Amino acid sequence: MFLIKRLSYLVFLTVALSSFAGTGAEYVNGVEGIKAASVPPPGLYSRNYVVFYSADTLRGPDGGKVPVGFDADVSAVVSRLLYITKYKFLGADYGFDVTVPLIRTSLGIDALSLDETRAGLGDIIIEPVILSWHFKQADLSAAAGLYFKTGNFAAGHPASPGKDYGTTMFTLGGTLYLDRSRKTTFSILGRYETHGTDGSTGISPGNDFHFEFGIGHTFGRFTDVGIAGYAAWQVSADSGAVTGPDVRDRIMALGPEISTVLPKAGLMISVRVLKEFNAVDRPEGWIAVTTLTHRF
Repeated sequence: MFLIKRLSYLVFLTVALSSFAGTGAEYVNGVEGIKAASVPPPGLYSRNYVVFYSADTLRGPDGGKVPVGFDADVSAVVSRLLYITKYKFLGADYGFDVTVPLIRTSLGIDALSLDETRAGLGDIIIEPVILSWHFKQADLSAAAGLYFKTGNFAAGHPASPGKDYGTTMFTLGGTLYLDRSRKTTFSILGRYETHGTDGSTGISPGNDFHFEFGIGHTFGRFTDVGIAGYAAWQVSADSGAVTGPDVRDRIMALGPEISTVLPKAGLMISVRVLKEFNAVDRPEGWIAVTTLTHRF
């Protein structure tokens, strides 16, 4: 019985490593929160994210902990250049952006005698279409973008910063101002990803749906405090060179956020820390994100 269980763990680890390294969602949940769906007014902006993710738990297909000595730490500095034009389309402000990530991943699994660290450029995303509507008690936004295979990727190295396939991502969301003073808000920002075929494994990852949300209140004129979180599901089966059962991963997270604006410096700073739970077929840990937004 012990040998059978050990073999099942190793089979699962093979799939899990493939998922960690190259098959699955491109977008990193947790980088947006309070007022996540609100796009700024026309102008040129830089938005820089400092992200740290850590997990020492690996959840299996049934959501149970897999005792294999799993440990992962991922840090990233992500630079996003966003331009919202004065051009109107369907009554919305039109804009576009490009996001460039630099990623460092340390991954260890005792059961596989795996211990590696890799760093470099991740996959760049370009969103040629961003639309944003602004109403008295609500903001709405929509976008479409493409992830390109620009990242540092090496087959057989699950800690690689890049993935060996492209991804198309569609975004739709809204922020509601729950009182006349527009100080209390609820925001939700959904994303849907479709993926190409992984060149190193022959697997076409299933589609992913995920959303980020935030509930906040503005104290004074410039400081927001509240709760942020996210939820993500794989909504269709992997295809191509796939073996084994149709197991679809999922994850949820929740935690505090605070943000403030420094008007004289033209800066907005936000910090959030989210704890993951309810994971299936993937790591479970926590993420901390600091965001610095500057208007030129």
